[in-house]
Amino acid sequence: MPTNIKSRTQGDSVARTRRVVPLAMIVGLTVAAASACQERPAAAPSALEQVTTIADAADRPFGLFGSTLYVSSSDAEVSVRAYRMPDGAPQWSATLPVPARQVTVREAGQGLVLVNADRTALALDAATGALRWRSEGAVLGWAVGGASVVTLDPDADPMTLTGWRTSDGARLWTETVGAGDEYGLGYGAAGHGAGGRGIDSVAVVGRADGATRIRDAATGDLTEGRVRPPGDGGRVAVVDDLLLVSSVDGALGATAGYDTRGLHRRWAVDGAFHRAAGCGPVLCLGGNGVRAVDPATGADRWANVDIAFATPALPGRDPGPLLSDRDPTGATGPVVLNADTGVEIMRLGPWSVLGPDTPRLMLIRHAGSTGPDRIAVADLDQATVRELGTVPAVTPTCAERDTTSPGCPRPPGVPSQCRPGLGWLVCSHVDGDLRVWRYGR
Repeated sequence: MPTNIKSRTQGDSVARTRRVVPLAMIVGLTVAAASACQERPAAAPSALEQVTTIADAADRPFGLFGSTLYVSSSDAEVSVRAYRMPDGAPQWSATLPVPARQVTVREAGQGLVLVNADRTALALDAATGALRWRSEGAVLGWAVGGASVVTLDPDADPMTLTGWRTSDGARLWTETVGAGDEYGLGYGAAGHGAGGRGIDSVAVVGRADGATRIRDAATGDLTEGRVRPPGDGGRVAVVDDLLLVSSVDGALGATAGYDTRGLHRRWAVDGAFHRAAGCGPVLCLGGNGVRAVDPATGADRWANVDIAFATPALPGRDPGPLLSDRDPTGATGPVVLNADTGVEIMRLGPWSVLGPDTPRLMLIRHAGSTGPDRIAVADLDQATVRELGTVPAVTPTCAERDTTSPGCPRPPGVPSQCRPGLGWLVCSHVDGDLRVWRYGR
């Protein structure tokens, strides 16, 4: 281990303008019942119990993965501390001589912790905090199965995507993204720390000529060919076995879906997309609202112009319901939808989503800077909301404050400064404490 690394172990169609809602009467009753739940959660004794307080962690970025909490800080050098959950026992701390303004920490499997320090990737031993390897570039995620780590170096000329072998940091493959190119990432079923998915492919498409290269993120295997050029303003995305290319020609633009293996065009539809995601039995395309299409044919299944986008509410549960984005204006809260039909299952109203606790969602309702904030769970199978109790005021999210504030990652929009675990909750509070709460499951 390099001598300048200090580590110590402690303890052990977008064009659609209307929403198709079948079974309207049943839906109305469902939504009404759910609304009643959200406005009047079932009264019950508090199911929240404070377990411990993490010292010297005020307003510092933190991540909760499995049974380990990671707290980081940055300035002239990067510091990472690991704690065992839920008792908060210190495990190790590491100081890395890398200047950084923003730091995020994720577990990558194979006994590694990945630290993203601005545009430097650092791989630490998960048991001790010792530095295993480092590379230039911001961490985008890792391949399904954890075989490689994918980074992006936007300062390189041309911009560079690279796959690094997780075990030792050896370079496996490199893909350049020229000034006339668009790129997209394809996600698989498991492994990506932030979203529960791993990267399975990387696609680069030329805006002008449609020249296409798709890399297998784990092996670097390459598929080459040509597709319809996206042109200026077009988008590229990979969802499961589909390469999606949108163009903005004409009033509405167009989207084409290609098989990732042979780059044969599977379908083409009117309307460009801005975001795309696999939504169980359908493909979700975001533009003017969300549009759900059949991934095999491109045929429309349903559309909703009242929400910005939707993604699976419970990653890893397939099929499962969808969760809409919260309206950035705050006018409407998240909505839970049936993936097959687009029918609303329940509205979450003033509650914000902290994260999944299958088959439920952990929720928080902020009461301002003085608090207390309310914690609840939404059972998506029963379409009910049950309040667990209250906690002292939680630190405002980056979406609610100036993103230049210390500890605010970019882009903003972190759901809340609380992270749910397996029966516990870690929250950063405005009084400066980082507290661990146990809740009844």
